Amino acid sequence: MKFKYLVLLLSIVFLTACSVDYTIDIDRGFREDIIITPDGTSQDSRILSYNQKIAIYDDENIEDIETGGLVGNVETYKYRVSNNKLNVSAKYGDFTSYIKSSTFKSCFNKAIPTENKNSNRIDTDNIFKCFDDYSNFNEITIKFVTTKYVIEHNADAVNGDTYIWTFKKTDPKNKSIIFEYTDKSEKDYKKSKKNSSTYQRNSVQNNKDEENVKKNNTLLFILCLFLSFLIIFGIMVFRKKN
Repeated sequence: MKFKYLVLLLSIVFLTACSVDYTIDIDRGFREDIIITPDGTSQDSRILSYNQKIAIYDDENIEDIETGGLVGNVETYKYRVSNNKLNVSAKYGDFTSYIKSSTFKSCFNKAIPTENKNSNRIDTDNIFKCFDDYSNFNEITIKFVTTKYVIEHNADAVNGDTYIWTFKKTDPKNKSIIFEYTDKSEKDYKKSKKNSSTYQRNSVQNNKDEENVKKNNTLLFILCLFLSFLIIFGIMVFRKKN
């Protein structure tokens, strides 16, 4: 049953909507919003009335055979209609929870999250699958919103605190997403990186010093052994002569 509900949602999003904006607002507890704007056809009512319960974590999308509902008390996507648009939203709370969601990763062949001590990072490959799976859609916009210090990104555009990637079916080549940010201030992050680099350099130097000490001790031992051999040999020769 895995991916059943996710595919059902995306099929409506990508097959019948004229535009889709996917936004993840980091500062608002990793709030995820998918804004679906109908294309003014007979499908409008179907889109705006959509309310299928879908668990925000894909491994919880398990259907009860008897009732047809989801098994257990799980968090599901919320739906809201405003200005003739359907807003599908969820809130994850933190980076660790967000990266367990399959929605963002569903369009990429690989999406690799990295949670470090000083930063959080998302890397994807450049294989964007959504246009293959949903051939009727021509453009998808992905946005990351945050006031936090962004260390690295490859966004197509930046509008204030919003980092924007636009994927077009007509583009001759697909693109990847790189986005890394930190909860630290820019000053504190650079300071921690500097301290880390200094520590690493000192650690490397200490290792070299230890290796040099071992080498010197080994040479000293060999020298002492050689001198001992010469002394013993000299004593034996002297006794033989006497």
